[in-house]
Amino acid sequence: MSGPNKEQRPAIEHHGGVILSAGAGSGKTYVLVQHMIFLASDMISKSYSSEIELNQVLKRYFSKIVLMTYTKKAAGELAVRLKSEFKSIAKKEPHRPWGNVIQAIDSMYVGTIHGFCFRLLSQGYFPEVGGDISIISDIEAKDRIERLFESWLSSHREELKLENPLLYDLVISDRAQILNSMISIFSSPELRIEWRRIKSLENPAKYLEKYDSEVLKLYGIDHTLSQRFPYEPYAQGSKAKWPNLMEAYYEWKAKSDRFTFNGLVSFLDTVKALGVRKPGGKNADSELLEYFDALKKHLDVYRGNKEKENILSYLEHAQEGEICWQYFNLLKQIFDYIEAAYDPTGGLTFSDLEFCVLSGLQDPELCRRVSQSYDYFIVDEFQDTSDIQFQILDKLIYSDYNKLFCVGDVKQAIYGFRGGEVSVFQKCQKIIPAPLNLVSNYRSCPKIINF
Repeated sequence: MSGPNKEQRPAIEHHGGVILSAGAGSGKTYVLVQHMIFLASDMISKSYSSEIELNQVLKRYFSKIVLMTYTKKAAGELAVRLKSEFKSIAKKEPHRPWGNVIQAIDSMYVGTIHGFCFRLLSQGYFPEVGGDISIISDIEAKDRIERLFESWLSSHREELKLENPLLYDLVISDRAQILNSMISIFSSPELRIEWRRIKSLENPAKYLEKYDSEVLKLYGIDHTLSQRFPYEPYAQGSKAKWPNLMEAYYEWKAKSDRFTFNGLVSFLDTVKALGVRKPGGKNADSELLEYFDALKKHLDVYRGNKEKENILSYLEHAQEGEICWQYFNLLKQIFDYIEAAYDPTGGLTFSDLEFCVLSGLQDPELCRRVSQSYDYFIVDEFQDTSDIQFQILDKLIYSDYNKLFCVGDVKQAIYGFRGGEVSVFQKCQKIIPAPLNLVSNYRSCPKIINF
């Protein structure tokens, strides 16, 4: 390419606060490289008293930039391409100090989010972990949790059998399920942080209301459903059932006890009777359809057989009395035991890296010290960023989205099984100052593009 096209230029020539939606073959990597060239060119265009000062300023500047992509291979290829492009420009413009830039760029972090977390932990910012850490596999971590669980069971077996035989029988019969639950918790940084916060388990309605709130956030529909939609004008003269469904939804949401067993069953019966057909014909206004789609996403959580079965079973058995609370609080004891004995010096998984960093950043002073080391984050393949990874970024930039340049394409999201959340990208399109798009395709032949 002789130069950037009209879509690429504004994505290249900026100083942050951009989220770039870049389709396949649109020149995303070209934009990333040219953006770095633009930033470097801007720095060396300023006047400096000496070459020593120039080198110091450039090194300090690049050391505060983090360029992250999703895989180690992609990060390596991007680093090589950056260096190659800078060397090429240095030959074309020998009168400018590009050689100083080439030396300084080595101080910039180019790698994965997990590599960045590893770097932060290794630098000794987080006293709970220490600087000497190694990476272990998920299988090794599962073995560790299983050993710790068996250790807890061995040390509490006789006491539990003597004091509460019924609870002991429950633990023994559910032994495999409890272990799997603990493995799941320690595999998810979000769950692990939540279980750390729990003091004791009380009324189930509190937790399900929080669950409901989190569902809305994870789907990215919390902003859409935060207020009642004025649907009545659209419903005038309509014989369809969707207005009744919306009214039933608002009534359910308005009840503080909506997660009681009877309340939820009653609402789900109403949904089943009415059906969830979206408005059509002359009532198919785009705003109404967008709102109805968000509502349907929310309802699908409770209509889905497995999730509905889990929630109703939880509510039903939660009313059986004291043994339920004893059981739940025993799970909390098991978690606390494993958490206390989970020694990071024995090695950390990728999930552990994220957990340790986000947990540490909850400390305002520590968060301030870490964030002072970084001014700008460029994130490639942003569509595969998980919620916890975005929380880490958000902490480090103090929610100043002018310090972010995110590039991705929701149609290319492939890492949902690892926690990637398309909703993170969609949410950021609303909060990052400049949402931009690349739509031209330089990879495919004309027939495919026209099709």
